[in-house]
Amino acid sequence: AQSPLNSNVALQPSKEGIIIRQQFRFARAERSTPSGSIDISRFLSATTVVYGVTGSFTIAATVPYFFSQHMKPGNGMPSSHADGFGDTVIMTKWRVYRNDFGVNDTSRIDLLAGVRTDTGVSAFSTDSVNPLIGGVWTHFFGRSSVDADILYEFNTDTGPNEPDRFRYDRSEERRVGKECRSRWSPYH
Repeated sequence: AQSPLNSNVALQPSKEGIIIRQQFRFARAERSTPSGSIDISRFLSATTVVYGVTGSFTIAATVPYFFSQHMKPGNGMPSSHADGFGDTVIMTKWRVYRNDFGVNDTSRIDLLAGVRTDTGVSAFSTDSVNPLIGGVWTHFFGRSSVDADILYEFNTDTGPNEPDRFRYDRSEERRVGKECRSRWSPYH
C-alpha cells in the first residue's frame, strides 16, 4: 500500500502482525564563518517497528541513529564528527472510524498517543520525556490516496528556548502500475 514517507497514516497491521520500516536520510549544508565556509553533512537511519495488538490498536517504536560531520574550510578534512542515538518515539494508534466503500477504497481515522523519550547517550538526544497526542485520516480511492495528520508534543524540558511543538502534514499519493483488485492486504 502506498503511504507518505514523513507522516503518519491510518493503516495498521492485522492482529499480531508486524511491520518493520527502515528509512535513510542524508542532508548537507554550508555555513559561512570568518575563516571560510564549513560543510556540514548529516546522515540519519531511523528504524520503526509496528505491532498490531488488535485489528484496531497498534504500538510503534521509532529509534533514530545520527552521524554528523563538519568539514574544515580550505582542506576538506573532517574537523569534527558526532554520532549516536536520537530520541526514541513510542506511539500508540487506535482506529476510531473505518469505512471500506470499495475493493480498494477506504476511509479511516486513528487517534495517536505516545511519548518522545531521551536516550541520554548522545548529542542528538534531549533531556526530556515529551507526551504526544494527535490524529490521522487516510482516504484511499482507486489508485490515489490522501493522508492528513496532526501531532502536538508537550515539551517537558525546562529550557527557555524549548516550546511545545505542533506538527501537521498532508500528503497525496498516486499508485502506478497494474491495479490490484485483491481483497487481501497486510493492512486491515
